[in-house]
Amino acid sequence: MTEQIDALIRRVKDLGELGQIRFIREYRSEKAETPISGFLAVVGVKSAEEAERFLGGYVSEGIKGVCRRIKAEIRLCSPRSENGEGLSEVASTLLSSLHEADEEGLITEAAAGEIEFDSLHGSIFRRLSLTLEYCVCGEEEDV
Repeated sequence: MTEQIDALIRRVKDLGELGQIRFIREYRSEKAETPISGFLAVVGVKSAEEAERFLGGYVSEGIKGVCRRIKAEIRLCSPRSENGEGLSEVASTLLSSLHEADEEGLITEAAAGEIEFDSLHGSIFRRLSLTLEYCVCGEEEDV
């Protein structure tokens, strides 16, 4: 389930436009610094669901599969000491880069939320929400 998101983030990093952002996975075992010292993107899966199952069709009667929908969130954080300077610009560039890096066309929705404040971690952030949809094909026991 997270392989698609991980691949998308790797391709975003490869574009090289967002070198100032450090990407981390939400709920990881190693700790992130607090307060943060630069742009930090916390990537997490908020929900995953099976959209539909399919069997056969035009390709082959033996093909079975399932379509899945993942709702992910990237919390783009900026240090409070910077007063959120550049946060909206970086969020916009990140959204554009996500669409550019989406080679498979998995992203069906992407949006940036309003600016929020996190006093606990000393940051100002925006939530970028993504919906990805994809199908997995295989043998009956694989799907």
